[in-house]
Amino acid sequence: MSQFPSVLLNYTDDNQPTVVIDNNTFSSWGDVVTKVGNVAEAENALIVARMLTHFSYRSRYKVIGDPAVYEAALLKRISTEPVVEPVKGKVTRSQSFGIPDFSTIFAPQITNDQLVFFVYDAALYVPYKVEAVPTESDIAKQKYTPLPLTRVT
Repeated sequence: MSQFPSVLLNYTDDNQPTVVIDNNTFSSWGDVVTKVGNVAEAENALIVARMLTHFSYRSRYKVIGDPAVYEAALLKRISTEPVVEPVKGKVTRSQSFGIPDFSTIFAPQITNDQLVFFVYDAALYVPYKVEAVPTESDIAKQKYTPLPLTRVT
C-alpha cells in the first residue's frame, strides 16, 4: 500500500483538464493509471475520486470528501435562499430540488477494486453517487446516479 504523492488539478491554456503528480503532467486518466499506479489503493480513494471527476466533468461537480461539511453547506444554502412563490423566469434554487438522505452519503471508498464516492453539482448542490473501477482508463464507464431528494417545505 502506498499513498499518492501530492496532486495538483490543473488546466492547459486551452482549458483541458490535467493533473500534476510529482512535477509530471498527465492529460488523461488513462495516463495516470498506466504511468503512476496506486489508483486502487484504499487510502487514495479521495484523491482518485477528485482526479476522475476533474477529468470527467472539470469543475461542474465537486467530490464530497466530508459528508458533514456538504450537509451543512447545503442546508445553509437552502436556508438563505429567498422564498419566492412561484419561482419566476429561469431562476432555479437548491430548495427547488430538495435534500438527500444525508445518512446515505459517505467519504470516498475503494473496496474490492470498486470506487464509490459522492459528488454534488457545483451550481445547485444536487448530489450524485458515483461508481467506478479506478484502474479502468475509460472514464466514460463511470456510473453517476442522482440521489433521491425530499422536497423542502
